[in-house]
Amino acid sequence: MTRGGSGRAAPDGESRPFWALDPADVLRAVATDGRGLSDAEAEHRLGAYGPNRSGRDERRRGPRLLLAQFTSPIILILTAATVVSMALGDVTDGVIILVIILASGALGFWQERSAGRAVDALLARVRVHVDVRRGGREVAVPTDRVVPGDLLVLRAGDVIPADCRVLESRELQVDQAELTGEPFPVEKRPVTVAADAPLAARAGALFTGTHVVSGEGAAVVVRTGRHTEFAAMASRLSAGQRATGFQRGLTGYGLLLVRVMAVLLAGIFVVNLLLGRPFVDSLLFSLALAVGLTPQVLPAIVAVSLSAGARRMAANRVIVKRLAAIEDFGAMTVLLTDKTGTVTTGDVALAGALDLAGEPSEEVRRLARLNAGLQRGFGNPLDRAILADRPVRDDRRLIAEVPYDFTRKRLSVLVSGRFADAAGRSADAAGRSDDAAGRSDDAAGRSDDAAGRSDDAAGRPGGAGPPLLITKGAYAAVLAVCGTARTADGTVPLDRVRDRVQRTFERLSGSGHRVLALAVRECRGATSAGIADETGLELRGLLAFQDPPKPEAGPAVADLAASGVSVRLVTGDNRLAARHVAEAVGLAGPMLLGPDLDRLADQELRDRVADTTVFAEVEPLHKERIVRALRASGAVVGFLGDGINDAPALHAADVGISVDTAVDVAKQSAAIVLLDKDLAVIAEGVRLGRRTFANTLKYIRVNTGAAFGSVLSMSVAATFLPFLPLLPRQILLLNFLSDVPYTTISGDNVDPEQVCRPRRWSIRAIRDFMLVYGSVTAAFDLVTLAVLRWGFGAGAELVRTGWFIEFTVTELSVLLVLRTNRPFFRSRPATRLLATSASLAVVTVAVPFTPLAAPLGLVAPPGTLLAALAALTAGYVALSELVKRHVPPDRPAG
Repeated sequence: MTRGGSGRAAPDGESRPFWALDPADVLRAVATDGRGLSDAEAEHRLGAYGPNRSGRDERRRGPRLLLAQFTSPIILILTAATVVSMALGDVTDGVIILVIILASGALGFWQERSAGRAVDALLARVRVHVDVRRGGREVAVPTDRVVPGDLLVLRAGDVIPADCRVLESRELQVDQAELTGEPFPVEKRPVTVAADAPLAARAGALFTGTHVVSGEGAAVVVRTGRHTEFAAMASRLSAGQRATGFQRGLTGYGLLLVRVMAVLLAGIFVVNLLLGRPFVDSLLFSLALAVGLTPQVLPAIVAVSLSAGARRMAANRVIVKRLAAIEDFGAMTVLLTDKTGTVTTGDVALAGALDLAGEPSEEVRRLARLNAGLQRGFGNPLDRAILADRPVRDDRRLIAEVPYDFTRKRLSVLVSGRFADAAGRSADAAGRSDDAAGRSDDAAGRSDDAAGRSDDAAGRPGGAGPPLLITKGAYAAVLAVCGTARTADGTVPLDRVRDRVQRTFERLSGSGHRVLALAVRECRGATSAGIADETGLELRGLLAFQDPPKPEAGPAVADLAASGVSVRLVTGDNRLAARHVAEAVGLAGPMLLGPDLDRLADQELRDRVADTTVFAEVEPLHKERIVRALRASGAVVGFLGDGINDAPALHAADVGISVDTAVDVAKQSAAIVLLDKDLAVIAEGVRLGRRTFANTLKYIRVNTGAAFGSVLSMSVAATFLPFLPLLPRQILLLNFLSDVPYTTISGDNVDPEQVCRPRRWSIRAIRDFMLVYGSVTAAFDLVTLAVLRWGFGAGAELVRTGWFIEFTVTELSVLLVLRTNRPFFRSRPATRLLATSASLAVVTVAVPFTPLAAPLGLVAPPGTLLAALAALTAGYVALSELVKRHVPPDRPAG
């Protein structure tokens, strides 16, 4: 029936799919029982089936990573041509070329592996866990260690880590939009469906990549890893997955190089053949130039740069889960954030439990405690605030629950009459208290209800009151299902007091309080409850919560604004409370409400969101639409969220940001996880992201400009010289040597002006840089050739030696010049970059004087030639500084 994560069959022998089997049959098939697996059995199965990872989640590791260093088409063709050359008798030249290729690949492998290990260590800090039952106890395990046969305990906010069969459910609602595209959660129950039922109709099955929205339940794991439905759809999901801005930039850069390479190198190859040079020599020369033009260690440079950036960000309490998001973090122009814990303290407190006259009410407080303490769904700050002074301890008083969902915006509990009466009494441990009129309970332990009536509503002496449905939720959502209201004069139609209640609501909201409403209804004889029971309720009171703005939020908003990041508030709170908080932290500006969003077409929304500062009264689906509208208007959008309903917006944003305390589905959906929910942390993370991007672009700009200039000058020289200006092995060696300092560029110092504004890719700027500085490089190369050829009368070996030294030393020198827009002597490079550059320059000059010179085709140059090369290098540096004043190497785009 199923298979495990590493190609090993799961322990069952059924032919029908698990959603078509009874739960008991599935338990037998995966060899588990109600106590769950033992720890030893779980470890055994983990070894048998492998980690619970889909193919999309895995990175290249070990031998695969090493092999990947040698699989580019250019390297493969060069290797094949070298083998042909060796077969034709040029063994020494071929061996040297292969050794250099191996050394270059080993350098890239070492850099990428080190970067990958560093990232793994960081990701371990924000691993998503799930609750499973093992050996009869409930434990939390990382999702990648879940195995077939594990019993999952499910609650709101949990991710589904594997394909599972539902065993128990209580109003279990699951969002499976990533697999089915369904915009609304679906109910899951332990039912059996037909074997050929479509995925969306498999009500008794849960699938990887989905998450629990509300309710609770239990399920047994059947499929893990690559054999889940999610993995089967991975190729389609990956094809539809939107690339980050950084990935799009790399793609554009690669296409630019391909076009340049195709034109130049095809021309060089043809010219060499027309000049009568051997076919293999001409091919090797052209391919070596192609390797020189290709940023061969770019994957390693990017990996090292991003992992170094991730480590720096981790030191500032920011964990990067997807490295490519670092650059988008730095390019972010708009940050959408929720309110609680970000611009407010997050220390939610119940400021008042009020009756409909706006006066404190112990009755309302007690009903609120029952609702908050007896519900079994997702815990939240509001319920914790209600229970802060006196938690409800005995959950046996609960009969049924209607869990909260983001459509109803209500939570209801049905409590027993014995406990639900005496709405005006304290809930002390003995259950004794006076009623609202001051009468005491009788000797039998009976008590009067909130109106002072006997609990026996049916008139039976000594009876308990009927079960009571207690509903708490958003103000408008609760009022929508109320027909009456309880006042000092008794129960009256809601419309009679609606205006008065509305004024109280507006007064509280206008002072920054979040306001919920609370209502009740007697449900005689009820043993269960559902959404249909939330009707004809009696409004009892209001709950006002206080969550003051953070003192540091205002300065952080201003700091982000000064860095080019516009902060926007997105909240489900009403417009009055939202505006109060927004203005307190400096976010005054136009507001757009959720109901207005529904009336706007996509184009109209794009026009409105650009200037909107506060989005209030929004529904979950609004958040994703706001993100997409801002992106369509040209913004690079970051979205900070930690709730169950934030996952779609986190996916849609350029940068999804969550916090370590978020629900699992939010943390899993995010690309970046904050260890502190603080805008100041984001501001620092943005600067670090820009620093990482700046250092990555340094390599791309300088390497591309130098490589293009070298290829251009060698193309010209190859046409007019009676010999090849450089041998293939020399080209590959100087390319390898010049790449070594680039491996340290990730830790280079960055000028403050390079991180003060959002940064984005510009292929046009890279192309212009390549043409301008490549032309300067080519001009100096040709001047050097003229000095060598006519000034020193150099032959083939001395020309190649002079060019070998000049190419390498000038690229190392110009790296220190073009790494900054400032005069190079006013911007201090990192010590490692300076040291490796100087060391490689010395090595390059020394090689012709060593025993390696002969096999490499080099000769020892005279001192006068070295002095001339030094003077030419100094002139090249001076000219690059002069050109830099008119064409800055680092021109921010966007």
